[in-house]
Amino acid sequence: MGDDVTPTHVRISYGRYGRITFALPDHLNDPLDHTNAFTYLDGKTHWAEVWAPLPAPFDGDWRLPGIDFNHWPEAYFQVAGRRGRLLVEIRERIGDGYRQFAVGRNSNPHEFRDETPNEVIQIGEHTATVFPHEVWTSAKATPLLQHWIRHGVLPSEVTLRALNLRTDR
Repeated sequence: MGDDVTPTHVRISYGRYGRITFALPDHLNDPLDHTNAFTYLDGKTHWAEVWAPLPAPFDGDWRLPGIDFNHWPEAYFQVAGRRGRLLVEIRERIGDGYRQFAVGRNSNPHEFRDETPNEVIQIGEHTATVFPHEVWTSAKATPLLQHWIRHGVLPSEVTLRALNLRTDR
């Protein structure tokens, strides 16, 4: 990848050291080139990342000072947990709030109708409980991110389950 690359997305990583933002792709890192993009997520030091389109054309400032992270993004792709047990979510802003969906592998839609989620994913000091088909590995989640970056939507073969947003996950 050359030095003349123009970023189109922002990656926001969350972990022990707070929030770190990156404009991507950059001259060293193109998420579309990876086959296993989330291997550094360990659930303790680094536990989540958010991907979203840049809110305006890239202005050349890699520090991204023009983004108001309290009011942006309108929609984003989120991965949380550790590389072998990840939760993939899509969030959309609606008014002052968000709608959040767990992303799952396509399965029989009646298979989990009367069950409650029972797979626990550790996300830093918090946990999320999901269905088995909503647990991802880094290698399996990477193509979802790549499809979402290229097309702005997830592939049609995945399922979305609405989640209640709450602070105690």
